[in-house]
Amino acid sequence: MRLQKKTGYSLAANSISLDLLEIVGMVKKIKNPKDRKVYARLEGDIIIGLKNAMLFKLQKEIYTTLAELEKYKKQEISKESRFAIGRIEKEVKRLDKYINDLASIRVPK
Repeated sequence: MRLQKKTGYSLAANSISLDLLEIVGMVKKIKNPKDRKVYARLEGDIIIGLKNAMLFKLQKEIYTTLAELEKYKKQEISKESRFAIGRIEKEVKRLDKYINDLASIRVPK
């Protein structure tokens, strides 16, 4: 409730934001069995958290794009369109490999 008052956002919006921050390693949510409140503790490094958030977003978009391209490939389309989709798919897969390589690089301390 305190976070809701400080931010001016709804409980649901704050909950979603805390979930995302927990996924990227910036926050640790803690539940007290004696009450229904959820407590959040800052954790992790902001640079690592930003890196994780960026990678998460990019990987999600790559996955969505590849799924969309698969749908178009199943349709009746011209030879030129099929060729263009193939080239786009190849470049998106290349970008995916690059993003995965970036993900493996450790952030210096």
